[in-house]
Amino acid sequence: ILARNAGEQGGLARVEHVLFNGGVFKTAALRERVLEVLAGWQERPGELQGSDLDLAVAHGAAYYGLVRRGKGTRIKSGAGRSYYVEVRAGGGERTAMCLIPRGLEEGGVVTIADHPLEVRANTPVVFPFHTSTVREDAAGAILPVDPDELEELAPLHTIIRAGKRTTGRLRTIPVELVARYTELGTLEIWLQEKGADRRWRLELDTRARDDASGEGPIPSLDDG
Repeated sequence: ILARNAGEQGGLARVEHVLFNGGVFKTAALRERVLEVLAGWQERPGELQGSDLDLAVAHGAAYYGLVRRGKGTRIKSGAGRSYYVEVRAGGGERTAMCLIPRGLEEGGVVTIADHPLEVRANTPVVFPFHTSTVREDAAGAILPVDPDELEELAPLHTIIRAGKRTTGRLRTIPVELVARYTELGTLEIWLQEKGADRRWRLELDTRARDDASGEGPIPSLDDG
């Protein structure tokens, strides 16, 4: 259970209580170790008593199934992070655009159509992504890339295919960005061509970037 601490924690979220789930946490030593680690970052949190560690996850899944059928009470939560894609603007400063604002409800869809965005097709391109747990930007907001506030994720290297694979010529396509925060807590992102039905899906790796090169095989995204 998280709470805002406006004092020594500088406004960051802190853990007040921990509810353990899963049979592995029947071991008291393991529960104690988790609480000890948290106590190394902040004041030691309290432990909530669960009804049945072995069946807690199964009970939750069964109840969620009932909620999806209109029975029971749904507890909604929002995205714990904001997500950004780096865009090239005028000047040499690195800038990022907010795709998913922090707190967006599960199933929420964001369409960014107000900015004149373009993507190069039929040539290798890279999409640098960032995330933040401290910023409260609105979708579409553009801001400087500040490493103190934005954590860099693994970039996506790809080729946006437009036209026949063998004859597609280099071109620039005006696009809108569409992003969805799913019920599973994952992100779905598309490039939607303005004034047309074509779109390309981007695969965002939400894990933090663990190398400086970002190199790897370059997949291609076909229109459709």
